[in-house]
Amino acid sequence: MDHLIAAFRDPNIEDKDVAYLAMRLAESGHRLTHSETRPIADVPSTGGPSSLSTLLSPLVLVIAGAAVPKLGVPGRPAGGIDTLVCIPGFNPDLTPSDVRRCLATCGYAHFLAGNVFAPLDAILFVYRRRVGATNVPQLAIASLLSKKIAVGVSHVMLDVRVGPHTNFGSTWDEARDNSYRFIRVARILGISATCFLTEATVPYQPFIGRGESLVALARIFSGDQTEDLANHLVLCTQMANLCLGTNVTPHPTELESLFRHHLEQQGSTWASFASKIRQIESQPTAILAAESNGYFTVDLDGIRRALVTRQEAAKLSGERFPDPCGVTLLAPCGTTIEKGDALVRVRASEGLDEILAQLRPHVFQSTHPLTRRNPEKVIADHG
Repeated sequence: MDHLIAAFRDPNIEDKDVAYLAMRLAESGHRLTHSETRPIADVPSTGGPSSLSTLLSPLVLVIAGAAVPKLGVPGRPAGGIDTLVCIPGFNPDLTPSDVRRCLATCGYAHFLAGNVFAPLDAILFVYRRRVGATNVPQLAIASLLSKKIAVGVSHVMLDVRVGPHTNFGSTWDEARDNSYRFIRVARILGISATCFLTEATVPYQPFIGRGESLVALARIFSGDQTEDLANHLVLCTQMANLCLGTNVTPHPTELESLFRHHLEQQGSTWASFASKIRQIESQPTAILAAESNGYFTVDLDGIRRALVTRQEAAKLSGERFPDPCGVTLLAPCGTTIEKGDALVRVRASEGLDEILAQLRPHVFQSTHPLTRRNPEKVIADHG
C-alpha cells in the first residue's frame, strides 16, 4: 500500500489509472445490480466538519424519485454512517439482500464498506488515515467512485468541501481542478457526475459532532430550526436536485416520515432515535464565552481535531463509534459579539473541563467580518 500511495501522490497520474484503481477496489467485494427504472443516485462528500449533506441529501433524493444505496466509510468527527450508528439498533453492516430490501421498502440504505462491499477500499482507507494520506485527491477520487461502482450508482453529485482539512484541496483552484478530474474519471466508469464546491472554513450549521448531528436532524424534522440550519437544509436540497435535474422542496414532515422508515429497515426505531436525542441533551454542558469584542470566529479544523482526539480515546472502551462530546455554536460565525457573550455550548459525557480547555483556543474573536464564498457548480469539461 505504501507503493500504491506513493504512486498516486503524483498529480500527473492519468485518469485511466485512477479509474482502474476504483474498479479494482469495487471488484474486491460484492457488486449490486439494479433492475428498477428509478435513477440510482448519491450525494457523497470530500469530508469536513459541520455539514449534514450525507444525512439530508439522501432523503431528498428519494423524495425526488431516486433509489439511494449509500455505501460509506466513517467520517471525522461526524460522518453520515457513524452518526447513524449512534442510534441504538441501527445496523450498518448490510448484506446484498438487506440493501435490496431497504431500497424496495423505503428507497434508501446507508451502510459501511467492509467485508461484503468494497473490502479493499475499506482496508486502504484505514491505512490512508493511519499514514496521513486521506487528503491525496487521486486516492480520494478512486475511493469515492469505487463505492459507487460497488452498489450500482449511476448519478453522483459530489459535495466538494473546500478547506485545509478536506480531501480535494485547500484552495478553490485546487478543488476545482480535482473536481474536473473526478468528473472525467466517473465518465470513464460510466457514471454521470457533477460537483458542487462549498466553503468549508466557515461552519455550515451550528451542530458539530455525532450526537449534535442527530439533534440537528431532530430540529429539522420538527421545524424547530435556526436560520443557518434552515439555510443548510436548502443547500443539501439544492445538491440533491442538481444530482437528478429535479426541483423538489420537501416538507420537514416528508423528511421525518422517510427517516422513520429508513430507521425501521436498518434495525432501529423512531423511539430509539428520540431516546438518543434525550440522552444527548441530558449530558453535562458548559459555555465558552467571548473574551473580547469582535466578530465570532471558530477554527473548524481545530475543533475537528479536538473532537476526533476524544473519539479515538473513547474507542479504547470497545465502543465502535463513540460519541463522547460535541459542540453547538450559539451564534452564526461572523456575528458581531461583545465580551461575555455566550458563543459555544460544549457537551461531554465525562471530562468536560478537559475538552473545554482543548476547544478554547479554537473559539475566538476576529477584528474582521467573516464571509462565506458562494457555492460553485462544476460540470463536465472537454478535457
